[in-house]
Amino acid sequence: MKKIYEINEQKILNVWDENTILLHYTGYMYGIGCSAFSKESCRKINKFKKRDGAKGFIILMPSISWLARYELTLHEKNKRLPAQYWPGNITMILEDTKNYFSHLSIDGKVAVRIPSDPNLRKFISIINEPIVSTSVNESGEQPLQNLEEIDKKKWFDLAFIPQNTQLKIPEPSTIIDVTSKEVKCIREGMYAMEDIRRSADKSHILFVCTANICRSPMAEYIAAKMVMDNNMNFRISSAGFLQSGINISENSFKVLQNHGYDAGAHLSTQLSKTLLNDSWLILTMTQEHKRQLNELDPDIGHKIFTLSEFSGVDNDIEDVFGLDISYYQEAYGEIEQQVKMLIDKLIEED
Repeated sequence: MKKIYEINEQKILNVWDENTILLHYTGYMYGIGCSAFSKESCRKINKFKKRDGAKGFIILMPSISWLARYELTLHEKNKRLPAQYWPGNITMILEDTKNYFSHLSIDGKVAVRIPSDPNLRKFISIINEPIVSTSVNESGEQPLQNLEEIDKKKWFDLAFIPQNTQLKIPEPSTIIDVTSKEVKCIREGMYAMEDIRRSADKSHILFVCTANICRSPMAEYIAAKMVMDNNMNFRISSAGFLQSGINISENSFKVLQNHGYDAGAHLSTQLSKTLLNDSWLILTMTQEHKRQLNELDPDIGHKIFTLSEFSGVDNDIEDVFGLDISYYQEAYGEIEQQVKMLIDKLIEED
């Protein structure tokens, strides 16, 4: 069995062909796979696993843009779920409208995931074709997670496990069918179905600043009113890096009050993995906030922007904590302008 421990395009292309059976790491589990177009290799994998049919194969792609490449579709109501949860440990059942994957489909549908592991996403991009993935085990047995035991199986032509792979606690992916208006739970795993359905009903936009007592609360109140005024289907909230339960700053309260908002009930919320996963779009006040969030969870980098860059403006909204109220008023003006641009952009995209 050949092994590759680094992302080297030429080495990968030299050893890969459509019949290669691949050992890989998805981000949470080891998997066995092959080209998604190789019927023969899929049959071999089923023989190894002592099972029949297409059930159990998940198609892995490196980015959401590949859904359009193969004309895989989901219900309009659920259109924001891929951007919220991918890359990640969630599998979505999609319509294979052009039958690219007819040998893998069940009732015209296929299971697809953008894997968490960045090395695997890069590998798929290099070979320029999706792969299938399934757990390393015979049908009815527990998936193997020990490389020595896996190696003894002799099921693979090629192992791609880069040395910088970050091994995580194995967790099964949540599997959902998003082809109809109501999201259907096939298997609840890492993500709770209650949260997924709430996100399908109303996508969540999260504003982030340092302490969640000055800038991000202003953005939250302004955006929430604009969403309501435009009858838009979003949830709006804000959070920060520091502790929860702190009152909004006095000057932010006064500035919001001067513009007709009552923020007296606002208490700061500390960022958490759950809150980040529950968010479809995360908008920070500065590039430094964005950098810190990317450091906290690299898997969610695709949905983190500064408010300025998402709105099409090139400036941070600087911290005004402890300054004269005139600085708060200036920050309010910047935030209001950029939130208005944000809302206009979301309306246009819909």
